[in-house]
Amino acid sequence: MNWKQVTAVVLASAALGGVTPAQAADKVKVVALQGTQLFPVRIMQSRGIAAKYGIDMEVMEVAAPQASYAAMQSGDVQIGFTGWIVIASLRAKGFKLTNVYPMISYTNDIMVKTNSPLKSIADLKGKRVGLFGGANSATTWLYRLIVQKFYGFEPMKDSSIHFGAPPLLMGMLDKGELDALLLLDPFITQLQESGQYRSIASVAKFWREKTGQSPML
Repeated sequence: MNWKQVTAVVLASAALGGVTPAQAADKVKVVALQGTQLFPVRIMQSRGIAAKYGIDMEVMEVAAPQASYAAMQSGDVQIGFTGWIVIASLRAKGFKLTNVYPMISYTNDIMVKTNSPLKSIADLKGKRVGLFGGANSATTWLYRLIVQKFYGFEPMKDSSIHFGAPPLLMGMLDKGELDALLLLDPFITQLQESGQYRSIASVAKFWREKTGQSPML
């Protein structure tokens, strides 16, 4: 990731909200989901990038995407991170939001317990699957598209879907209340390092291999 590009995202977002770089030190409110969304924000703070450009960020960390959507709809934050599908749907409802920069890509894996009999997405039909993104998130839509296009079943009807924050779903998977979980980093890495979980598919890698295209996020 290019940190100059990350800085440009924040500067451009601040400008869209009527805040110039010189004024940004007053406070720029940012909402970010724990995990990959929060990573560039913390790098900007810890490496002095934010301070160099006069950006004083007030960061709201949230555990689930729905909390991000609520914050962005409230108008109380200037910058948020989410998929373009969510932004499009919120704009259609009249919320004045703008996509500034495509900063991250899909880094989502479908995780199961190491001793699980599940080997691929095809095995998820009829199973209990956790989705961290919520019903309208870009990650959920990509998952649904892959399942329908390449495996011929509708995951929302032909399997039992559970939405929730990553820590909650991870607990359900650990207790055996879920058979599989679509997850994001750093939670994927944490589960893999424990030796008790494995990935049966990376949705972005799968899409690239099947179509030769990178899915837009």
